[in-house]
Formats: sequence, structure tokens, C-alpha cells
Amino acid sequence: MQLENIQNQKQIAQFWAWFIANEPILYYGTENIVHRREILEEVSKQLKAINKHLVFELSPIREGEFKEFIISADGIEEVFPIVIQLIKFAPNHKNWQFTAFRPRMESNDLSISTGLIDFSYNDLFFRYVLTDKEFGVELNVRNFNQTDWEKNALFILLDALIGEYDAVTQLDWVEWIELDEQKEAELFPFVELRNIVDERKKRRA
Repeated sequence: MQLENIQNQKQIAQFWAWFIANEPILYYGTENIVHRREILEEVSKQLKAINKHLVFELSPIREGEFKEFIISADGIEEVFPIVIQLIKFAPNHKNWQFTAFRPRMESNDLSISTGLIDFSYNDLFFRYVLTDKEFGVELNVRNFNQTDWEKNALFILLDALIGEYDAVTQLDWVEWIELDEQKEAELFPFVELRNIVDERKKRRA
């Protein structure tokens, strides 16, 4: 275990050395649609050399002229320590804000729309089990076909609602079923899950 930790630390140091060496390209180059994909693929390659499950998001240049670099474990709890270590040893740079895990977004109206998927918060409802020892959620999804693409989209929406860290550490299980619209009135709107999670965290603090 100790040797594994040393190896991880070495890889993390190498990653940030590579990042700083290429910082101008990462900062400016990803604003250019022609070069963006190639640059993002190289960032992914460098991260996956540390752990194959690591994923990331790069924001556009934000007000104040910084970019946000979000490193995610893609919802895999075993990878959380590596994400935490990566951010712990991230460089202090005026152009960048480094964030561990997909953060929650305060919006109550988000959606994911591609050629294969079209989901929004309004398509999701839930019921839940909450005891002293268990917190589980059954998501009821409008027009849900149980595809991996859809499940990935639902995880992204869940992370956006309550944050990746809480989605994994606060929920003991999550199940998906297709919404029976005749029973919609018996279910909670998706956005109400945020308050339930926060209230539970306060009680456990």
C-alpha cells in the first residue's frame, strides 16, 4: 500500500509538472475550437496515466480571467483519494481555479440534450428510503430506456444537483425506473432531493 501511495504521488507530481509546462496551451488553446479536442484528449491521456477512471472538465475563461479545472472520479468512490491528492498538490496559479469533484450547481432547471439523450430536471422524480442507517433513492425517469448513455446522463444531472461528492458519500444506493406518469403526483420533484440531502448532512454533523 505504501509503495502504491509513493507511485501515485510521483505520478501526481509528474502530471502537475506537465500541466505547468503546457499551461499557456491549456489556458488559451482550449478557447480555439480547432485545437480544443486535441488538447482535451491529451489532458485526458495524462490523467488516465494516474488512474483510468479520472475525468475532467475545463471551463471557458471566466470573469476575472481564470479557467476552472474540475477533476472528477466519475462517481467511483475508490478513486476519491486520488482526486483529493491531485487537488491538494495543484499549483497556485493566477489563471486557474482547481476543483475536486463535479460541484453542485444551484440552478433548479438544468438539462442534457444530445442526439441520443434529452433529459432535464423536469423529467426526473423520486421516492426515497431514509433511516438512521440507510439513504436510498429511486429515480423515476420520463421516457427512460435503461441505456448506458442515459444512465451516464442521469449521474451527471445528479452530480449537478447535489455535487459528485455528496452523490456518492450521502446516498447508499440509487435505482432508476421509467416514470409512470399516472403516479407522478405520488413522487417528489427531483430538485427537492437537494434539501433532503442537506438536512441529513446537518443532522449527522
